[in-house]
Amino acid sequence: MTGRGDDRKLMDWLTRKGYSVVRSARTQHWKIYKGERLVAVTSGTPSDWRSRHNLLKDLRRLA
Repeated sequence: MTGRGDDRKLMDWLTRKGYSVVRSARTQHWKIYKGERLVAVTSGTPSDWRSRHNLLKDLRRLA
């Protein structure tokens, strides 16, 4: 799950689940909000496929 298309699918899925997803223009990091609260930040270009899996695991813990 490291391709750009996969990133977009993941961010779209998070949006459907009620999160707000913003991509920083300067750093290209994805910022994930639940309401007004920042809950996660992840790189725009993961160097390891596990980074997205770890992000999902962290978000599940918050839910």
